Amino acid sequence: AGFVAGLLPTAVLCGRLFTSILWGHAADRCGRRPSMIASMVAVTLGNVCFGLTTSLPAALAVRFLLIGALNGWVTLMGLCVLECAGEAMQPVVWSYVFATGSVVALLGPAIGGWTYAALGPRFPALPPSLVGGAIGATAVAVNVAWLPETKPRAASSSASAATASSSAIRAASPAAAASSSTLRAASTSFSAAAASSSYSSREGPAGKANKADAGGGARTRLATHPGGGGEGGGEGS
Repeated sequence: AGFVAGLLPTAVLCGRLFTSILWGHAADRCGRRPSMIASMVAVTLGNVCFGLTTSLPAALAVRFLLIGALNGWVTLMGLCVLECAGEAMQPVVWSYVFATGSVVALLGPAIGGWTYAALGPRFPALPPSLVGGAIGATAVAVNVAWLPETKPRAASSSASAATASSSAIRAASPAAAASSSTLRAASTSFSAAAASSSYSSREGPAGKANKADAGGGARTRLATHPGGGGEGGGEGS
């Protein structure tokens, strides 16, 4: 009896060992609420099937598959507590969960001992298993009625990303306008400098020679008629 009592809970833990991570992926893909409801359905069926088993391998298989591998309660409970209660109330809700688990751990063996073989020797474990199945069915009904879906929606994530992109674009617009103004001012300065350089190159040596010829002609006229202004004045007088 002691050997069997050690194998039964070990089968449950071994089943959870291989599927706990998969239950996390299922919660992200399918949602928290469907995953929790499926887990409670598996627990309900596991209790009923365990009560109907008559051999040790069958009992171990039921506890490994239905109550262990197909039960994601351990993985999902943390998500549901955090997302439903929030960070502020998470410690309080966890205290209720652990306190309830302690009460069940105390009352479960007592109920099993009182009701064992109460319905006859053919299925001696059926009465306590039916009690566990009734608790599991109650959990299914409670989850269906009141457990909200807290999985983040992809649409809201896309909307948040679009809003962030729009804000980034609006924040970058003044900088882009300032850069454009700077480029226009630099282009204007470059055009003015290019025009001035072009004018100087067109004026070149020919322009300087014309200016020199004009200055020489003026000096020649002054030397030829040094008193032009005075003679005009004399004739007039």
